[in-house]
Amino acid sequence: MADHGIPRLDPALGYPHARYAALGAESSDGGILEAGRILYQADGIFPITFLEARVSMGYTGKKVGPLTILYQVFGRKFNPFDKSDTDRIERAIHKLQREHAGDLWQRAALVPRINFPPADVGSKAQYAMAPFSDIALFKQLRKTDLHNGTQKFRATFAGLATSPRVFVLWVHIDPDADPAAISLQLRAHLHTKCDIHAMWAVDRGNVNAGHRLEFTGIVMALLTLHGDPERPPSFEEWSIIPGWVQVGDRAYPTFYRNRPPHCTTAACRTATTEFHLEDHCPNLRCIRSADSELMLVGVKETK
Repeated sequence: MADHGIPRLDPALGYPHARYAALGAESSDGGILEAGRILYQADGIFPITFLEARVSMGYTGKKVGPLTILYQVFGRKFNPFDKSDTDRIERAIHKLQREHAGDLWQRAALVPRINFPPADVGSKAQYAMAPFSDIALFKQLRKTDLHNGTQKFRATFAGLATSPRVFVLWVHIDPDADPAAISLQLRAHLHTKCDIHAMWAVDRGNVNAGHRLEFTGIVMALLTLHGDPERPPSFEEWSIIPGWVQVGDRAYPTFYRNRPPHCTTAACRTATTEFHLEDHCPNLRCIRSADSELMLVGVKETK
């Protein structure tokens, strides 16, 4: 893959001797530029660009994965816990998708079931999440709003048009920490589990004002989890991705779509810790009170 350099970026405004990936984000009036400083880059074509990877990080709350459209549902309300209601919404969406897609719908081998993520706290908005098994069908529909007599389904966000095993992992470290050290740690622990396409340090600055780009503290990795490229990873497969990375005496959590709830006990905050829930942590112990014979459960070892 080419470097996709940023023509408008004066080399004096970036880090010395650094190479930058594609433009991440730039405001139309303030000149705020965000770009990926290359920490590692494999040969070949990447499944997505730095820009797509950076944008995808903002939608992990609703876990919008590849080949998935998140619709906001307007009109007649539905109960997401009532199967008759959700079946009605699913039938309406699939019918409208079929009308818009035509022959592409007929050629799709499988149309997965729609699921219904919970609304944000304090919000009355309702959503339906429609996954696809066919990339061409997904591309045809990902920007299309759907309407019938009683409902409107607005295509609020579409995931990436790529294998469901492609994902972005990121770590938020101290801005004065060394992103190259985090990159080396991640590569050491991920290379047997994933194809590692690229790693970037996210830099940001007001280039119109002549300010240099400065490190934001975010290190990103573009990865493809090993396995069948057409099959979404299982919970067990996601759980082999390290939940923590450690440099020196600091441990940082990793973030990625479908990240399992890794244990947060101090002794478990390493990249080599085998996944387990905190309730089943081997570093938790029980203490019997000498005065009351009360069993205290879940006291964390601090050593």
